[in-house]
Amino acid sequence: MAEKPKGPVIWQYGKGYSVKKIHYNGYVRDIKRGRAKWRRFVKWAEAHGKPLIRFVSMEALKEKGFDLPAPDSIEDIDLRIDLRAALEKLTAAEQALIEAYYYRGLSEPQISEQTLVPQRTINDRRNAVIKKLREKLK
Repeated sequence: MAEKPKGPVIWQYGKGYSVKKIHYNGYVRDIKRGRAKWRRFVKWAEAHGKPLIRFVSMEALKEKGFDLPAPDSIEDIDLRIDLRAALEKLTAAEQALIEAYYYRGLSEPQISEQTLVPQRTINDRRNAVIKKLREKLK
């Protein structure tokens, strides 16, 4: 069994990393600075009437020379929406497993190494999650 980290811990990809207090304070400080910077930007945008999100039409992008893929069919879009809703209903651990395997492209041995869980357990959990998603998408 892996030893639990002592003192301040930064969690990344399901694994806790013990850090010195000074590094932990710097990490927290950087997060707070980023949030403060965002708040200042939002206030500035509201004061100047600027939108936070800028929408660009497909025609404008084509005129500028962007090569855009063909639009998806309505059925594909509906399936993606249903899949996203089904993924949101999974537990945090199940979502992390799916994210690591399918979106970050990690193999089962790599996930096993990072999470300190046997590879066979990772495989069983992944199969159970896929089965659960299939049932929700029916």
